[in-house]
Amino acid sequence: MEEAAVFDDSTRRRFVAGVVSVRAVGLAGCLGGRPGNETGSSGKMGETGGSETQTATAPTESSPTTVTDTAREHLGNGLVGLVEADSRSAYADSAGVAYDEGHVRIVVELGSEGNLPSSPTVDVKNRHESLVEGRAAVEDLPALAAADEVSYVRSRRQ
Repeated sequence: MEEAAVFDDSTRRRFVAGVVSVRAVGLAGCLGGRPGNETGSSGKMGETGGSETQTATAPTESSPTTVTDTAREHLGNGLVGLVEADSRSAYADSAGVAYDEGHVRIVVELGSEGNLPSSPTVDVKNRHESLVEGRAAVEDLPALAAADEVSYVRSRRQ
């Protein structure tokens, strides 16, 4: 049985281009080290329609967390820095991460099963094959990245 197309060709190209640019920028971030803290706040994140929704929890702005080695292997460098930052808004601005009120736009690359874990929750905006674009609480990122169903989690740039 055929599934209905989730994306038209134009949307698919933009989604793939966004994922490719995130990888390229992530690699550049690896080479340049962790950005310094700057003042400022990020703008509101744009949202697109989607059929799947899981409600994300509300974390606090200034609760830096240490990321375990297991989670670090499956979490993009920009997100590791965001989770560990003292000022997440400032870090997000300097790193170009789409951050708003304790949540961040992400792209989740799923494993062979192709299912999101039931916990932690992700507010799903778009999905194409093993890629899921959505929004999640920064506090939940290490647990999401360490989940068996997840291959990798990276930020969705502003």
